[in-house]
Amino acid sequence: MVMDKLNIDYVHLGEGELTVPGMFNSILEGEKLPSRIINGKEPGAEEIPNIRGATIHGLVEISRGCGRGCSFCTPTMQKLRFKSVEHIVEDVRTNVEAGQRAILLHSEDLLRYGSKKIAPDDERVLNLIRSVASVEGIKSVGASHIALATVYHNPGLLNAVSETCYSMLDQNWLGAQTGIETGSARLIAKHMRGKALPSPADKWQEIVTQAFGILDDNNWFCAATMINGLPGETTDDVIRSIELVEDLKGTSSLIVPMNFVSMRGSVLNNEESFTMAKMTPEHWQLMGECIDHDLKIAPKLMREYKNTKSIKSWLLSSAATHMANALNKYVNTMKRGEPPTERREVSKWLNPDIPDLKIINAKSKKTTLEARLRYIERRLKELRGE
Repeated sequence: MVMDKLNIDYVHLGEGELTVPGMFNSILEGEKLPSRIINGKEPGAEEIPNIRGATIHGLVEISRGCGRGCSFCTPTMQKLRFKSVEHIVEDVRTNVEAGQRAILLHSEDLLRYGSKKIAPDDERVLNLIRSVASVEGIKSVGASHIALATVYHNPGLLNAVSETCYSMLDQNWLGAQTGIETGSARLIAKHMRGKALPSPADKWQEIVTQAFGILDDNNWFCAATMINGLPGETTDDVIRSIELVEDLKGTSSLIVPMNFVSMRGSVLNNEESFTMAKMTPEHWQLMGECIDHDLKIAPKLMREYKNTKSIKSWLLSSAATHMANALNKYVNTMKRGEPPTERREVSKWLNPDIPDLKIINAKSKKTTLEARLRYIERRLKELRGE
């Protein structure tokens, strides 16, 4: 068993606010838990405690769950809950007081804060943004995720959020992650019909292209994912994705191609993950078109970094420029439908060689004990004057 090999006693799955404290108390008291795999319970929004210190990138959670029901994803399986504005503002203050002045509001869709329906509650969203932006010492606000369908159907709300941030804070652009996933209306209908709501799945390409235009008009810079190898995918589906990427070229976005991974807890958790060995010429072409777009937009992103005039931004800018130049030679190969390099062995990432840490730890303990005994002997000799 993998857990035994890695010397793992227990694994906790899911949310931990209600179950992790009791789990650790039992372990510390020497009690044996009824199972080595503990499934967490979903807390209500009011049961989630405030953070105690600054978070990475100033991330402040505003909600959990999604509600759109994509079958490849796990947050869609969670109950949709929203933290109160007061709770969120307190977490923002904790970050600012610790020196983290750039705040990243985390949810599956910032524009649907406070609404359990597909249609957003504009006033609740704007009240949240105004309340966060009013915290003394805050410099900028960003969003971890935003849904393209919400942008497409509610351009006025996106504009209002943008103008609030730009007028109240020292920032002139916003960023977020979003999901394109596919250009195929057939796959949208099959695996993620809720992604296009309230429009039907067959409008997906229009939703994506129009939403990116709206985001561009409001100076948003988004990173978008595209998935290779969704279950049931055909060559025609991949071609639809290639066509969509070509339509998006020139927008202020990074398009990140990735292979489908079967995740525990999702509707598709029994499906087989898609690996490089299964990639067709069309999949390589899609990856090439995505990277070609990214390399062309990189100079604009670099200018944003350089405008901050810090050593960190200069280093990031230089590193990204070097990486972009290095990748250029591979792009044309992939756009022809060919892999960029020849692999001489199969990747082991799905079935890695796992060392037996129990044996390693036993040897390590023996070595450590021997070293301590030698140290004690040496100190005793020194004290005796030998």
